[in-house]
Amino acid sequence: MGTFLSWVNVCRAGFMQLQVRSSRVVSALPALLALIALCLWLAVKIVTLSLADYAAGYNEEAAVSLDSGQSLPRVILAERAYIADPSRQAETMDSARAALEANPYTAGALTLLGLVAQQRGDAAASLGLMNLALRVDLRNLRAELSVLAQNVAQGNTEAALRRIDTLLRAGAGSPPLKEALAQILTSEPYRAGFVNLLRSRPVWRLDTLTWLAVATKNPVGLAAVYSELQDGVNPPDPAELQAILIRLTNNGLYGPAYAIWKKSVGVPALANLLYNGRFENGLSNQPFDWVYAHQPATTIEIVGQGETVQLNMHFFGGRVGPELLSHMLALTPGRYRLTGQLMATALQNERGLRWRLFCLGKPGADLAATEFVNGDAPWRGFSLAFAAPATDCNYQKLVLELPARYALESVITGGVDFRNMEIKPD
Repeated sequence: MGTFLSWVNVCRAGFMQLQVRSSRVVSALPALLALIALCLWLAVKIVTLSLADYAAGYNEEAAVSLDSGQSLPRVILAERAYIADPSRQAETMDSARAALEANPYTAGALTLLGLVAQQRGDAAASLGLMNLALRVDLRNLRAELSVLAQNVAQGNTEAALRRIDTLLRAGAGSPPLKEALAQILTSEPYRAGFVNLLRSRPVWRLDTLTWLAVATKNPVGLAAVYSELQDGVNPPDPAELQAILIRLTNNGLYGPAYAIWKKSVGVPALANLLYNGRFENGLSNQPFDWVYAHQPATTIEIVGQGETVQLNMHFFGGRVGPELLSHMLALTPGRYRLTGQLMATALQNERGLRWRLFCLGKPGADLAATEFVNGDAPWRGFSLAFAAPATDCNYQKLVLELPARYALESVITGGVDFRNMEIKPD
């Protein structure tokens, strides 16, 4: 564009010169006509190239037809044709080379040549071209993925982890990429290096751990990542633990989930086998602590402090699901007693609320259940004796539920409060 502006200035200067001459010499007319023709050609050229630049963003075919020097649209068209028909190698290479002749810094053209070299089985040439493309443009995702694939294939874990760090910092988050990374990062020999990356608290840590918990097909491997991360500097915080604990418990992997959770709270032995039974630590909404279900027309909060901390639930006439509050347990076989205090205020429901205990994985096999709570009740204690069986019940669940049998029974109004809940051997 700078060259064209220079020519425009030349045209303007020429007109000024000829204007002076025309007042003296009539023979200046041919030169004037030639200059006008040149300037008209330049004007058309400028308009054509401007239209090509404009079209490059949305119509690659039009951009290339208007200006054959449009390297990026040319590469996009060539890549599109190559993906549709990988046999068009020669045509693809010609287009990429033409783009490089127009602009040697076209990273996409280098990437395209690298893809063709990879298809031809020339891994060294492909890797060289992809690395060259990355020198031109560090944000070239296709080149990054290609180099990563070759690093993995060659067993170069250190280079692969550096590449993964770059991809995650760039916010690369397509589902295929996440699925591929999920399998790499949770397996050996990458796990140790991945843990070291996590310990440096990169900006992508929380987001990556969250989608890893969903995408991985190896939840046990991801649990090992968390376990190792917990043993060093910058261990996972509650927000980072949430996704893995939910994934493990949803998959029935209660043992690894309990080990991660117990290490996170740092409690070697619990006098009250119902962790946070007095609600002194608030509601973390994590397995093996209190988990509450968001319900319509319902509020839940922790109020008070010290010995007067209590959980308040208020219902405003909406339909609620059966499980309002729950707590996973890890009780060894034996006899236990659940105790606590409750208060009800204008609690209205066809049946009422109750606490129920059952073995995890066996929701229909109850260990025990309290009487239903309904109406008004001042603060009073309640107690429930139960036994944890010696087989098929390593983990249990305590649930505050509204076991409606039909729609009308799921409507509830009023309030109920709980405090000083605990489980001890009986």
